[in-house]
Amino acid sequence: MTTLICLLFFTAFLVWMCTSKKVNWKNKGKLFDQLAQKPQRTKYIATLILCVAFSLCVVTLGFGAGIFAGIVILMAMGSLVVLFFPFQYLNVKWLGVLFLLCFLIELSF
Repeated sequence: MTTLICLLFFTAFLVWMCTSKKVNWKNKGKLFDQLAQKPQRTKYIATLILCVAFSLCVVTLGFGAGIFAGIVILMAMGSLVVLFFPFQYLNVKWLGVLFLLCFLIELSF
């Protein structure tokens, strides 16, 4: 569940970042180009994903710990996006392999 929550926070932060006019993003891809054309709708989508991730944190960890963990995970995922974005390390294959590996480790313990 924690891996899914982290992926949701990461996705929400990335979707919100695609609406920024200050970020120079050369190869966005079709999906992010469509999302960037309607920034208001895209911010609603990112907010919805954030709310789902926060509620999953609260349901999984309890009220106080869930809110604290949600804030910490949001800050960590935001830092990862900002850190890896200029190097173009963020692609679907890399994220898929990392998510699958973390999910399998989470299930095995």
